[in-house]
Amino acid sequence: MIDIPILDTRKYQEMDGINQLIMDVVLQLLSWLKKRQTILNKPRLKGLLKLRKKGSTWGGHKLI
Repeated sequence: MIDIPILDTRKYQEMDGINQLIMDVVLQLLSWLKKRQTILNKPRLKGLLKLRKKGSTWGGHKLI
């Protein structure tokens, strides 16, 4: 987080409530992004599991 300037809350420590507000907003945003990513990946995971059950392989040769 430190390498993303807008998310680096250390610079807001002198401002009393702003630091906590920014940390809360960032946490809520990251939580929302994770939930959205999980929802979007479920159909893809189901498809990959179906292919694996059929015996399909992808990505390269099997090692002996």
